[in-house]
Amino acid sequence: MKATFFKIFAFLLVTVSTYSYVGQLVPQFEEYPPAKKVIAVSTPPAELAAIGEELVRVKGGCLICHKVTETGNERGPDLRKAAGQAATRKPGMDAGAYLLEALTQPEVFLVPGYPKMMPSALKPPANMNLAEVKAIIAYLQTLGGAEVTVKIVADDIKAAKAAGPVHKGKEAMGAYGWPGRRRTIRPASCRPISASRFPRASVTKSSPTSWACRASPIRRPAPNRRGRTRGYVSGW
Repeated sequence: MKATFFKIFAFLLVTVSTYSYVGQLVPQFEEYPPAKKVIAVSTPPAELAAIGEELVRVKGGCLICHKVTETGNERGPDLRKAAGQAATRKPGMDAGAYLLEALTQPEVFLVPGYPKMMPSALKPPANMNLAEVKAIIAYLQTLGGAEVTVKIVADDIKAAKAAGPVHKGKEAMGAYGWPGRRRTIRPASCRPISASRFPRASVTKSSPTSWACRASPIRRPAPNRRGRTRGYVSGW
């Protein structure tokens, strides 16, 4: 009995040791989530443009209607030409100012041949702050082969910190109310009732008239000729 026990114990020990040794031979890698990119006043133009590219592809959802390569969506203007044509879109407005207006107030000027369909980058669904919008401008200038002229100022950073992250659920609850919250709603099918007509109705002395509301008319039994109940009729 003891010999069998020791054999089993030795087998388990050898097995565990073998697996441990093989596991140590396998290369070990540590993976971390990508570092969060923060826009600051001192952010270099190249890094600012890289942040803007990521915003265009992910948060902004710009490639749903625009393209940055030969293949892509053409519902909106080609972003590769945006910076180069920006200076000629509106007389008296430089390229940086036009791009800022086009992203934050796209309804002010529509590029000929394209409908009014782009929402402001500062509003849903993008919900960007001004610093992120300027990062996109930096990317558009780099994409078009122009020099990055957009500058991040301290007010952009302060506004972004004050706004904080956007909680879409909180916005919806503020607009439509909290789930399960009771509201005083009087449907069109309501009508006043009195205690004399409905003795069992919940009518108080301070409020002798209450309201009876039903989604559908009341169905009451209809007596036949012999006084027996047969079927139902609708109505109050």
